[in-house]
Amino acid sequence: MENRNDGKKLTAMQRRFVDFYEGNATDAARQAGYSDPAYGRQLITNPNVHDAIQERVVEERSGLIASRKERQELWTAIARGEILIETVTNDGEVVTLPVSIKDRLTASALLGKSEGDFVMRKDAEKPITIVNYRMIAPDSDR
Repeated sequence: MENRNDGKKLTAMQRRFVDFYEGNATDAARQAGYSDPAYGRQLITNPNVHDAIQERVVEERSGLIASRKERQELWTAIARGEILIETVTNDGEVVTLPVSIKDRLTASALLGKSEGDFVMRKDAEKPITIVNYRMIAPDSDR
């Protein structure tokens, strides 16, 4: 088990408790080697132990959630058709295909939104007023 929260004063037993804690203080205390597992309920009220548990939770979750860069890289790969999917045909054959155009367009739109491409800017351009409009066929007399 890895030592966490080294800057705070935790005993070796408290560090073990933090490492084993997964929502049940009594079980964590038992696994950490405390003679009275009920002591776990008191340990979680200790500010240093509580902070160490919170730090561990944040550390563990940080690897589970894709970062903005990771999402953008995935959307880019999908939009470019670089991602392949395996699907099974009616005959039972497994074929590898690029993602659908619908998925590519969706990825492109998500990437554009994440980059702010679709933000309306009121001062970017002034509205254009069309005064006289008529359509002329290319071969017609004028």
